[in-house]
Amino acid sequence: MLAGKKKEGVFVLPRDDCKVDPEEEHPEKAALRVLLEEAGVSADYLTRLIGSFDDTSKKGRVTAQHWMYEVHAPALLDTWSNADRERVWVTYEEALTATEKKKMSHLALEKCSLAA
Repeated sequence: MLAGKKKEGVFVLPRDDCKVDPEEEHPEKAALRVLLEEAGVSADYLTRLIGSFDDTSKKGRVTAQHWMYEVHAPALLDTWSNADRERVWVTYEEALTATEKKKMSHLALEKCSLAA
């Protein structure tokens, strides 16, 4: 998990947008890029899609889509582009507690292979 950008002492799962310029980025490629850039974790490929989740406005309009994946054989890097953010490893139970107010992250954790 990563230190939150807005509140001290809050930890979140890495996330960002798919790039659209110069061309649209596939969600799987974006997931590997985000993991590398945001968390300093390198992986060759994703093992499975945990789920696709939508954020909606109060009127029910979809405002964002989130794809959550598991990765194969992740490797920690000593340096990465956002190394100013603290990176922490927590137990599954601690991650569930940390994401109680982060609906999408919490749901993804409940559906991942660690939940079995």
